[in-house]
Amino acid sequence: SRSGPSRGYYYQLLAAVGWTSLPLLPRLRLPTLILAGDDDPLTPVVNARIMHRLISSSELHVY
Repeated sequence: SRSGPSRGYYYQLLAAVGWTSLPLLPRLRLPTLILAGDDDPLTPVVNARIMHRLISSSELHVY
């Protein structure tokens, strides 16, 4: 039956929408390089800036 795989995909999609790594980012201690494109249509630069603020050992480069 085709309902099994479709249902599984739907559940995976719901799980991904509700998950965020933001609370875990301040725990990163290793040097982290964050690269972002100022004209990226999929990922706004503000996302990279938020990550940079949350990761104390990060370096941000926007191109």
